[in-house]
Amino acid sequence: MPKMKILVLTLVLIMSTTLLSTATAKVEKPTIKFSAVATGECVVAPILGPTTEPFFVGKGMIVVTGSAYATANPPSGYPPVTYYLTDAGVAAIGIVSVRWADNRIDVVLSSSTAQGFFVDEGEYSDFFVAGGLPGGDLNIPPTSALSYHGRIHDSAGTRPISGKAIALAIPFGGSPDSFPFIGVILFNSDGSVLKDILWAPVDVTIPGLTLHAANAFMNSVKIKI
Repeated sequence: MPKMKILVLTLVLIMSTTLLSTATAKVEKPTIKFSAVATGECVVAPILGPTTEPFFVGKGMIVVTGSAYATANPPSGYPPVTYYLTDAGVAAIGIVSVRWADNRIDVVLSSSTAQGFFVDEGEYSDFFVAGGLPGGDLNIPPTSALSYHGRIHDSAGTRPISGKAIALAIPFGGSPDSFPFIGVILFNSDGSVLKDILWAPVDVTIPGLTLHAANAFMNSVKIKI
């Protein structure tokens, strides 16, 4: 097995064990366990959605895992399946390390109070948003988001960074036929987007760029009723 895959799997195991060992059952609600891993090429974008600012193709990795107690909600519009929400209480940890051009970001993700959205049914299996809820503008940091801290290296030099974050594994396009992206949205302290970083399981053509499929790509949501 390649060294990178061994490292990633080891990190997932360590982080999952840490979360499970500190969790205590306080309420009788469905228990959610979620995780995502992606390595290889990624797109580094200024925001999600149309923009005149440039996109870049970088390389790196994301590993995130967590758990939560959530409330089941009946199908209502999209997605047309049962979905699970929690306003607070998502416990999550993760790491993101990405480089592009002459820039680099290395951060640690963490939370014990974030909100979240989870789906694991049929063609809509294994989708989640940790640190946010569906229906809102993902370019605006929610009140109960994940936290991150680490460092960035760019034209201004190397400096520490911290703020709110959203980790996600969701399909873009509004249907189960849309392939998923795994990624993270990092916000500056003033609430503006620092960077959106996304991995895909297939080659994707972006205006002016080609993003190649990730070397490793795995997203999982497990719900225990």
